Amino acid sequence: MKTSSSTYQDTSIWRFFSSVRLAVFLLIALAITSIVGTVIPQGESLQFYLETYGPSFFRIIKVLNLNDTYHSWWYLILLGLFSTNLVVCTLRRLPFTLKLYGRDNLSVDSGRLLKMPFKKDWEIKEELDNDSTQS
Repeated sequence: MKTSSSTYQDTSIWRFFSSVRLAVFLLIALAITSIVGTVIPQGESLQFYLETYGPSFFRIIKVLNLNDTYHSWWYLILLGLFSTNLVVCTLRRLPFTLKLYGRDNLSVDSGRLLKMPFKKDWEIKEELDNDSTQS
């Protein structure tokens, strides 16, 4: 039987918002829309956009509110989704991070050394005399 603390992490909404793919998609979408908001002058009159970009692109600017990109409803939704994704990803990975932080990684015993993937065993075939090394 699952505990109540683990069941909320198994829901599809939780998995959706904790997805790294979603974070990458939202970052790319925010970057592209920020570039569009930088290229298109912000805060000008609608007449300016009609004269500068023509009637067809003016309709797109007006519908998507590209004349005020950073305050448009869809840009704020993108920011909200990214913020939610960031918080959920942090909450999902925080217990493991705290375990790593609390673990004593500095002390090394022989059992831990033997389990390490890269090791070298040294064999000494002959013993050295103390007298021969001091000459």
